[in-house]
Amino acid sequence: MPRRPENKKVNIVSENNFPTAAGMASSASGYCAMSAALIRAFKSTTNVSMLARLGSGSACRSAFGGFVMWNKGEKPDGSDCVATQFVDETHWPEIQVMCAVLKGAQKDVSSTKGMQQSLKTSPLMKKRISETVPERMKIASRAIKARDFATFAEIAMLESDDLQEICATTEPKITYATEDSYAMIRLVKAYNAKKGRTALAYTFDAGANCFLFVLKEDLPEAVAMLMEHFPTPFEKFFFGDRELLEKVKVVSLPDEYKKLIDHPKKPFEMLLQSPVGCGVKYLGPSESLIPPRV
Repeated sequence: MPRRPENKKVNIVSENNFPTAAGMASSASGYCAMSAALIRAFKSTTNVSMLARLGSGSACRSAFGGFVMWNKGEKPDGSDCVATQFVDETHWPEIQVMCAVLKGAQKDVSSTKGMQQSLKTSPLMKKRISETVPERMKIASRAIKARDFATFAEIAMLESDDLQEICATTEPKITYATEDSYAMIRLVKAYNAKKGRTALAYTFDAGANCFLFVLKEDLPEAVAMLMEHFPTPFEKFFFGDRELLEKVKVVSLPDEYKKLIDHPKKPFEMLLQSPVGCGVKYLGPSESLIPPRV
């Protein structure tokens, strides 16, 4: 007879190659990976997204690749509060995600605690939950399916701006953004204005670090523009696409994009780049973080 699951012991090792608890959803990858591994180890039929959500809300979205929607659910037990994929990672390969790490240190107010405070005290939350989010979800979904970058980008930035307002109207006030964060917002807006179109979009999670959306063809110039204002050595670049990185190194930036804002020049702690990724992926023993048994 096999041993009962509750008598089994597990050894879990989790590592990030980017800052933890700094507003970059670092818990998403960790909890989702752990949930997927436990489900396989115990031969369970539990929904990976649902189990991951118990550890971190962000983690439920990491179970799938491409673009996903987090459903609020209706059941009292929360079993239908899960993410579902609506287009996979092959749908829009041109779109790229970057993260400019401005402050890698752990933030003072956790995402969970901050959201709980905002739900209780911010006067903006009621309308946001009942009207704003559902409507923007529809617009964003249509934009993604149509590969409409301009509309998608505008929704992303509106959502980010709303988060800052919610934090400002929470009691006590929550401050995630720094002066560098606000400088990035001004810089992206100034760049788009000079371009005459929305070529770059910013968004902030509950933290100071700036996420950026850009199409692959626009990325080299956009990064060169960022480096003009936040000069960062290439050793601090962590790009999933090496060819894109090489293009960044040789691009020539027009003078009109060199002095878009007045802000002290300082480097990013890191600049990360990734295409839209896949969901859960099981690796072989050779890639395990746990040394094999002798």
